[in-house]
Amino acid sequence: HAGEIPDTYNGLKNLPGIGDYAARATLCFAFEKPTYLLDVNTRKVVTRFFFHPVKVKDAPIINALERVTPRDFRKCKLFNWGLIDFSAIICSRKPKCKKCPIK
Repeated sequence: HAGEIPDTYNGLKNLPGIGDYAARATLCFAFEKPTYLLDVNTRKVVTRFFFHPVKVKDAPIINALERVTPRDFRKCKLFNWGLIDFSAIICSRKPKCKKCPIK
């Protein structure tokens, strides 16, 4: 890539060692392009909020994230940071459901 970091999803995914999450996080936080982030933690939040108690594959989770992720890049960054923080604080491995503000 001649020292240039690609600013597209496919361009980033073609770099060695870059997966879906890293590509999307780079697009969102470095290039200010609105996109959802899906990792094990955000998956837990979305699954518990939209689908609980049913276990679902990634496709419906991605569909839900695509619907709720803001298209404005500033709001998108805040949304993704919030989702990451929420998954770490409330919807963690040992969820704090009684403290959940969106239950």
